[in-house]
Amino acid sequence: MEVEGTIAIVVSHLMFIIGLSELIHAKLWARYTEELLESEHTVIMHTPFWLVFGLVIVNGHNIWEMSPPVIVTVFGWLMLVKCILVMMAPTPMLSIGRKMKSSRMMALRISGVVMIALGTYVMLDTYSRYG
Repeated sequence: MEVEGTIAIVVSHLMFIIGLSELIHAKLWARYTEELLESEHTVIMHTPFWLVFGLVIVNGHNIWEMSPPVIVTVFGWLMLVKCILVMMAPTPMLSIGRKMKSSRMMALRISGVVMIALGTYVMLDTYSRYG
């Protein structure tokens, strides 16, 4: 399997698992998010992990064709941009996150369904392409 295929498999599984967890444990995810948003220090400490992951996707899977692989590429770029924004402007980014408190549970459930659907779609496509 090529690097692009490996990255797509990892990302699709990650999307599926996180999506399922968000759907099943929305209250837990909401509490975790609230605790995370309490401190700039906590957010800054979590961001480098996702920054590295975003960089790996963008550098190893930068496919811009109108097919399922573009989902992985867009996911990587969104992750990368968000991490850069959080690291360069943590206070405004935290403020945005805090304002979403009232709709967090619904957003997590919708996110869960979308992540499961996209993860499954990319996973099936990747396995059919790379075996």
